[in-house]
Amino acid sequence: MANQSLELEDSQEKDPPCLRFQNCRKPTSVDELSSIERAQLEKAGKLYDGEELSAEARLCTPNQGDEETSFYGFISLWDLVNKSGNVLYTAWFYKVDSGSIFSVGTTDIVAEIIQFGIECDDDKFVQQLMGAVKLQAKEDSSLSKDITIFC
Repeated sequence: MANQSLELEDSQEKDPPCLRFQNCRKPTSVDELSSIERAQLEKAGKLYDGEELSAEARLCTPNQGDEETSFYGFISLWDLVNKSGNVLYTAWFYKVDSGSIFSVGTTDIVAEIIQFGIECDDDKFVQQLMGAVKLQAKEDSSLSKDITIFC
């Protein structure tokens, strides 16, 4: 609920809120994830391939499990923040061309990335997300390659 008030705080400004990517992580073990991030990873995986697997299975190395269902080595996790630096969304990118964006601290999906494209009913959010992708590419192109959205 507090996140909604943060969004409103920014939305009362003249320009729409500016989102930016921060805090890129590339988890290789569930030990690096909070309990909510584990739940998000499990939900993202189910949306990706329909299989209900644990976060551990999604991050297993090729010699530990199924390469087809593991995101190991092909995953990044980002915070999406507003102008004030408040985290509003958690963005997962995986398997080269896919991703899931959640409201921070929840398993509520805001958008999905399917074959590099954004699937979202909120056009304003899509525009803000595309702006964040372009900004990241401009500021640090070495990390922007982990954001699997084509603009």
